[in-house]
Amino acid sequence: MSIEISGLEYSWHEHEDPILKIDELKIGPNEKIFIRGPSGSGKTTLLGLLGGVLTPQKGSINAEGTVINQLGGSERDRFRADHIGFIFQMFNLLPYLNVVENVSLALRFSPRKKAKVSTHGVEQEAKRLLGALGLTDPSLHRKLISSLSVGQQQRVAVARALIGSPEVVIADEPTSALDADTRKAFLDLLFQECDKAGSKLIYVSHDKEVGEHFDRCISIDQFKP
Repeated sequence: MSIEISGLEYSWHEHEDPILKIDELKIGPNEKIFIRGPSGSGKTTLLGLLGGVLTPQKGSINAEGTVINQLGGSERDRFRADHIGFIFQMFNLLPYLNVVENVSLALRFSPRKKAKVSTHGVEQEAKRLLGALGLTDPSLHRKLISSLSVGQQQRVAVARALIGSPEVVIADEPTSALDADTRKAFLDLLFQECDKAGSKLIYVSHDKEVGEHFDRCISIDQFKP
């Protein structure tokens, strides 16, 4: 699935000047895009637009013939659940669910994603992804999220984003708390699993060194009016 943005303008409130303005941006299938900018520069806003959480005042966001911003609220929710996996900076895992339940949660909202893992089963696919991301201990899979380290929680968040092979994975600074060596190892795992799933990766961060590992780097500044 390719994404094409054209003539986009977004402002927080009607009649205010836009905070983001994108004349044209194309993201191809399986492409890994890095978007760099300091805190408060609009990176997370851009991800919200790409994911259909926010809608622009002008322009279009076209995903293989579906203009996301022309969908109604419930239709955007369905599109996001079916086609996109999110990795949040703070992970947004549910503390009252165990590790496997957190990973599997995304499939409850998307029969389309669930159908993709029906051959192996939901729990088996969750465990496969966890194992691929370095969480191989079976006893860990039944633990509550609150008992895991930050690094382990990070991998659970990635597994949740990848389950059901979404066409797009959106990552909002998930490596901001990691040192350089751990960050590189994490990115290698993330790229590997995105490749297996055939997912494009849209990744934002303030850390320009992270961008060296991506197919293409974009500065958020070029989208500032």
